[in-house]
Amino acid sequence: MSERIAIVMSGGGSKGAFQVGALKRLYEAGIRPQIVCGTSVGALNGAKLAEGTPTVIEEMEGLWRSLQKNSDVMAWSPEFQQLFAALGRLSGQEINDLDDLEALQGGLEQALVRRLAVFLGTAVAAPGVFGALLQALQLWGVRRHVVDVVQALAGAIGGESLFVSAPLKAKILQHLDPSKVATSGIELRVTGVDFQTGELVLMDQHHPDIVEAILASSVQPVFMEAHHPLTTAPDHQVYDGGVREISPLQAAVDLGAEHVYMILAGSLKTALSGPVKGIFPITMRTVDIFTSEIVRNDIYFQQEVNRLAALGREIEEAMPLKRGADDPVSRGVRMLQERPLLNRRPVRLTVIEPTFDPFHGSLDFDPVKINQSIAHGYELTGQILEQDAA
Repeated sequence: MSERIAIVMSGGGSKGAFQVGALKRLYEAGIRPQIVCGTSVGALNGAKLAEGTPTVIEEMEGLWRSLQKNSDVMAWSPEFQQLFAALGRLSGQEINDLDDLEALQGGLEQALVRRLAVFLGTAVAAPGVFGALLQALQLWGVRRHVVDVVQALAGAIGGESLFVSAPLKAKILQHLDPSKVATSGIELRVTGVDFQTGELVLMDQHHPDIVEAILASSVQPVFMEAHHPLTTAPDHQVYDGGVREISPLQAAVDLGAEHVYMILAGSLKTALSGPVKGIFPITMRTVDIFTSEIVRNDIYFQQEVNRLAALGREIEEAMPLKRGADDPVSRGVRMLQERPLLNRRPVRLTVIEPTFDPFHGSLDFDPVKINQSIAHGYELTGQILEQDAA
């Protein structure tokens, strides 16, 4: 009888491209899952995989290779768009993105110099009441733009997120067929965190709005707006399941998996970094550190379960005499084999972890880097399969 196979995929934003290459190689090797569990980008890849069609890998690869820029999956929230517009009016230049802010200081200095020149020129060329009126108008223009910036900044700070997920939703609707997901026979679990209760929630292939479930699993707090996929609590905000569980390994085990292929989007080793400056880079670095630690703990826990189960088998083989089923020692050994730690069950675990990361953070949707990551996932998974077969 063949093993009950599960594929578990972690979160990691743009780094989920690695999972596409890994899946392609697994499918070429004839490995097909009965269970698929995913968090964040792993939920998106997992839901697509759960369609179960013969061309699902090619379609998933096509989706990823269609991404050309960050705006293909996320857009600035209205509050931040208003802030950029206000900054642009004050500086006399167009501000559309954080990258444009690098030139903002110079733009503001030039704009203020121009306004000062006009102000002084007006005072010299038009003295008296008329000149005073023109000066007042110039000052009013500067003041109005400053007030606009302050109000827009207050709106951005009080907003729900930096970005909105409308482009990502459009991509999902374009590339995912919920009816196939519901009828393929593959058990699907995507994770989210209920922000009101703090609890991890699992949503399956029969969710009435699987697109909303995937979006909820994919949006990190602060970065994107919350979603509301819980039918029993529609007012509850649900965010990225990675807040509690980066890779839903336990969900796969609970569904009866015997062999789990765990495909990580990012390395368990936190990359060495120089000084990190700026709120946005510091926030992204923080996310990278805590997510890698959560995944390490998940894997270590399952490895401990497996180790204790193996220890139980060794003890049973070393026991000099056969004991009855009700003997306390026999019961203890049996428990050690079946549920050795906190009632967790041992499973065969294959971890596929990238050793090469071309991305600058998880929100870097550069097409060249995406192609590199897909190729790396394919090649590395091939090496792992060869080692397992040896």
